[in-house]
Amino acid sequence: MPSIEKDIADLIYFLYCGLNNKTPDKKRIDNVNLKQLFMNSKKQNVSNIVYYALKKSDGFKNQYWETDFVKSIKREMMFEAERKKIYEFLNDNKIWYCPLKGLVIKELYPEYGLREMGDNDILFDTNYENLLNKYMDNNGYDVETGELHNMYTKKPVFNFEFHKRLFNKNPYLEFFNYFSDLDNRLVKNNNSYCRKFNDEDFYLSVVCHRYKHTEVTGSGFKFLIDIYIYLKHKPNLDINYVSKVADKLNIADFELRGRELSYKLFDSEMLELGDLDIEEIRNMVGAGVYGTTENYVQNKFKKYGKSPRLFFSYFFPSKTSLKDRGQKYPKYSIFLPIYWVLLYKKFFKSRDIKTFIKALKK
Repeated sequence: MPSIEKDIADLIYFLYCGLNNKTPDKKRIDNVNLKQLFMNSKKQNVSNIVYYALKKSDGFKNQYWETDFVKSIKREMMFEAERKKIYEFLNDNKIWYCPLKGLVIKELYPEYGLREMGDNDILFDTNYENLLNKYMDNNGYDVETGELHNMYTKKPVFNFEFHKRLFNKNPYLEFFNYFSDLDNRLVKNNNSYCRKFNDEDFYLSVVCHRYKHTEVTGSGFKFLIDIYIYLKHKPNLDINYVSKVADKLNIADFELRGRELSYKLFDSEMLELGDLDIEEIRNMVGAGVYGTTENYVQNKFKKYGKSPRLFFSYFFPSKTSLKDRGQKYPKYSIFLPIYWVLLYKKFFKSRDIKTFIKALKK
């Protein structure tokens, strides 16, 4: 039977324990490299889940991990309070909105704060875009409008992305068409102006989002954990419907593999993995949360070949491209040319040039 590296197996084991409210075997804790475990879990943005499992063991203490965990919880509480005020504004002004991705799934995790988030994603009624921009600006947010979504950021930690739609036509025409019919896709939620997708459509939106990241730069455990958590809490999900739609969206195999692998990794203490499973796991470990520059370049080569178009898009990236790569980007698009100059300097002085050449040779 093929085997996987010990540090990866350790990470998967403690994620399994955290996600299923299991107390880890003390022998596993005694034999784990905690520093390596912390680094691996931070890279995947799942350290809170691992720590939640570890602290179930009697006598476990780690001040550094505890400090990091408490800091993350405080951040979530700040987001929650801020989000409540924004929701009140939307409801008072009769603007429908629909929480997306982690904002929905986080409620299904076994404990508060286990699902870590870098930003809050919300779909909204674009007829009131100017009113929303004015409100956010008046409340101290930096406002930047975009084709797909508007970004609202404010120190110390706030980052809200209000989506005008879930996907652009290019290159996700099938996704765009399916999720454009919002009048029929969204349903009312209680007595507020909050909307939601039905269970099947929400699940499909998560899978499509994971597909997008995987195709561009790769994706890590976090997306797969979301799938596991959601499926675990939705036993009556109409999988036949999901499979039929996934087939129309050309992601049927991708959806099935993700569903199967999520249960293999997180629903049992015993890992029974094949060669393909291990290859995918290693790719996810290497990708981190949102992927890597090397994956981005290689995937672009597969799509466009080694063409002038590819080189132009790599060296003159848009803000969206930079974000898709998991790289820093300027707050305002007008500063992109300055950023490109800085990017070139960094490119030729860092390992990025080696990454680009390495991908070019493959």
